[in-house]
Amino acid sequence: MSAWLFQGNPSKWRRASSMNEYLGTNRHVRWLISPERLGRDMRTGDRAFIWRSVGKGREPGGVVAVGNIVGKPEVMPDDVGEPADYPSANTNALRVIIALEDVRLDPTAGMLLRDELKQHLSLRELTILQMARPTTYELDKQQEATLTEEWRARGNTNPRRQ
Repeated sequence: MSAWLFQGNPSKWRRASSMNEYLGTNRHVRWLISPERLGRDMRTGDRAFIWRSVGKGREPGGVVAVGNIVGKPEVMPDDVGEPADYPSANTNALRVIIALEDVRLDPTAGMLLRDELKQHLSLRELTILQMARPTTYELDKQQEATLTEEWRARGNTNPRRQ
């Protein structure tokens, strides 16, 4: 099994709170795969971490949700239900469905903060911290294990089961 980090930028949504609402109210989310070539390696059961970028908003960036990929990537429409300001919004594009297990949208809920990960001995080399433009990043086994360990250490404050 592989592990993936999927980035979302709240400033690209119609309202800054829309990304949080989408993650906070849906059990399954559709996420864009970019670059598309990574979709060839994604499998049902792969671990998925959702990263919220800082964007132009006031909310901190970092890992805000975890779950698993359910089904193979396929070309499908966005399902956010509102127009957004990114090129693939409201169009058919290669996406994957992620079943969310746990969502933590702020530091008090236990999200993994970008600024803390930049200081972490093992995680400061995450590609997203070096090159934040892509939407999708493959994680190596050590990065997956360390992110999982850090997530668990913050507690299971808002669990969602499949």
